[in-house]
Amino acid sequence: MPEVHCAAGRVLVVVDPEGTPGERAVARLAELGYEGDGVLHLSRTDGWAERRLRDGVLVVDVLVRSAALESLGVDAEAFTERSRVDRRAVRLLRVRGEAAEGERLPDATTVVAVPPGTPVRRVLADLDSGVEWPLVLAPPQR
Repeated sequence: MPEVHCAAGRVLVVVDPEGTPGERAVARLAELGYEGDGVLHLSRTDGWAERRLRDGVLVVDVLVRSAALESLGVDAEAFTERSRVDRRAVRLLRVRGEAAEGERLPDATTVVAVPPGTPVRRVLADLDSGVEWPLVLAPPQR
């Protein structure tokens, strides 16, 4: 089951690379990322994260344009929900978690694909030490 955490100044989405079709597709997005500062960035022309924080509930949607998915060999038609921002993009994943109302969230969303049951503190330690190179998703272009 995917998770979202607000920790260490990050919005962190954790997916299982062998999980649901959406989780597997999100994990594969790293193949489209470009390297920079110990992370992989996904171009906003390929995909992004849409987020909402209301009443202490943080909702993160991971979206990607169909063409980017197809370049990975993933059937975009398997994902039927569309972006509110760009109808050419499909929603791969929606994750809900808790965050303090009014909490200042960074612009970017960090995504890691790890085996289920991996403790979040271990994921954060691996990110901080550079062992894990996460995928970073920007907000959508406006």
